[in-house]
Amino acid sequence: MITPWFGERLRPFDRFDKMMGQMLGDLPADELIWSPNIDVKETDKNLTFFAELPGMKLEDVNVSVDGHILSISGTRMSHKTEKGETMVRRECSCGKFERTFALDIEVKPEHITASFKDGVLEVSVPKTTVRNTKRIAVKAG
Repeated sequence: MITPWFGERLRPFDRFDKMMGQMLGDLPADELIWSPNIDVKETDKNLTFFAELPGMKLEDVNVSVDGHILSISGTRMSHKTEKGETMVRRECSCGKFERTFALDIEVKPEHITASFKDGVLEVSVPKTTVRNTKRIAVKAG
């Protein structure tokens, strides 16, 4: 089982400030925030994340795991305008994003795989029954 993790790298009010700045046009295009759609499928053996990232390149996508937190992040560039061109309508989402998920299962980070094809990122997180615990010896004195 997974749960969205809202302790993203931006504190909630910082994120709200950036979103308000984006809506009011106070942020440059490279600082815009967007959030891609992500589906999660669970089986007995793994969790699979499917992130819709149309128009993105492989080198602009990052996947990491830190303990029980899976992060998918990246940057989608906006459409550029040339001299003499004016953008008269902008609906395509662009800018930086980061989605984080708390994994409620034991995982082995070295077995996580990710592939990117046709604008869809697929991240497979195998489940394990082995807990990563370590007993700490207590010394006298």
